[in-house]
Amino acid sequence: MGWWTEPLRRWTEALAIESVVEYAPATSRSAIGQWANENLEWHIQLDEATRVRFPGWHPTDAMRDALLWTLFNNRGAQAGSADALELDYRALLDKDVGELVLEMSAAAPIQAVSCEFWSYPGYLFLVRRKGALVDTDEAESAWAQMIPDVLRAVLGEGWHRVLGERQDVIAYLPASKVDEAVLDAAEFADAECMTKRLESVAKLLVSAIAEDAYHDVMVSVSRRIEQPRQLYAGLVSAVLAARLQWPDNVRTAVYGDALLPMFSALATQDAVEAFWQGLGERCQVPVDAWPEDWLEIVRGVISANLNISEAARILYVHRNTLIHKIDRLEQITGYDVRNVTDAMILYFAALLKTQQIALN
Repeated sequence: MGWWTEPLRRWTEALAIESVVEYAPATSRSAIGQWANENLEWHIQLDEATRVRFPGWHPTDAMRDALLWTLFNNRGAQAGSADALELDYRALLDKDVGELVLEMSAAAPIQAVSCEFWSYPGYLFLVRRKGALVDTDEAESAWAQMIPDVLRAVLGEGWHRVLGERQDVIAYLPASKVDEAVLDAAEFADAECMTKRLESVAKLLVSAIAEDAYHDVMVSVSRRIEQPRQLYAGLVSAVLAARLQWPDNVRTAVYGDALLPMFSALATQDAVEAFWQGLGERCQVPVDAWPEDWLEIVRGVISANLNISEAARILYVHRNTLIHKIDRLEQITGYDVRNVTDAMILYFAALLKTQQIALN
């Protein structure tokens, strides 16, 4: 039910006229809240993705002004929701991982988004711009013009909103529509978890935006939103998923799929120092004296699920070269990344080291 539903119902019943609320992307932001006549039929653009048209009704100027005034002066709940979404997103960008985790359980300040194409449960897709792939002016124009079309092509007809000065975008995908958005639904037809499906949709968005909107983007997916009061936590989780992105070249992140990076980011300074001290008991060599490419090696082997041949492909090195590097790393550190337990320790060490580099 949209913010326009009740006042629109009262008007149409009073005048005995027909109204049709339908999906229709706004041609521009200035079109929202305006009357237009198309094919001798009047309609009002209600928001970025919705319009109401009046088949067979030919209102006078005074009637159009009166209806427009009634609708848009009674949309307080929607306006407040949109403003809150904008302000809270900006505030979340300034928070660290610990603060974001606390915000997950905070009281929900955002009300339900009013949109005819919003149903629960569902997921928020946060599209954050990393950089343009072509000339700046052309890229900015393509972003503004193409992003609604790309979202509609990948996610289907639905709700989206541009957020902040960065012009990031947040879109909503009902859980019932996820399989329709997956590029190859047959691949996930059996026991694949929802996380894999959502990741597939996110990757498709990244690819489509690069091709059609000329931008390199990071797409993060929120936790499952079951009801309106979880919208704020969903927004926080999408920002948190992006913040926990690891390694650096990853372009997609689904909340709940980066728990180890989250815990490493939440570790206290005392816990981190104790970890490094424990690590040194075996290798007795300072981390700063480890091979310069140890982070790259660990990332590659972990990303390949300890498959050395696959890791060599990911790292663009010959398999024998990678084995030599791993043997050298084991000799210096005392940890063998081919061993599951050692790999977990080195993985945590890599996470902590990456955070240290980022902070410095």
